[in-house]
Parts: sequence; C-alpha cells; structure tokens
Amino acid sequence: MQDRFESKGISVVYCPTDEMLANFFTKPLHGNFFRKFRAVLLGHCHVNTITKSPLPPSEERVENPILEKV
Repeated sequence: MQDRFESKGISVVYCPTDEMLANFFTKPLHGNFFRKFRAVLLGHCHVNTITKSPLPPSEERVENPILEKV
C-alpha cells in the first residue's frame, strides 16, 4: 500500500458511514439508514441523494448502569 501511495497509483478518500451504499449489503441497518439505502437500491431515489440528505442525529438509547450509581 505504501508503495502505491508514493507512486500516486491510488488515492484514499474519506467516506462517512452514512454515505456508504455497501453497508446495506454488509450490515443490519435500522431506521433511517435502512430506508435511505433501500430507496436508492429500488430506484426510488438517485444515488446522489445519499450525500445530499443528512440523517437526523441518532439518539443513544443504551443506559450506563455505572453512571447511574454515582
């Protein structure tokens, strides 16, 4: 990999998780992620809509029992 970087043979581009369409095939998605990627795969939305429509922030629903005792 390092040789390819140095010779300009490849480039690495950051892609946020909520924009990776492959996640639909590799992970169990829930809620907004599932609906967003499903719409693109079924042809209801263009693939460019993935990057243009940010998801609302998710809410943490897991409670930390250690913090509750303090």
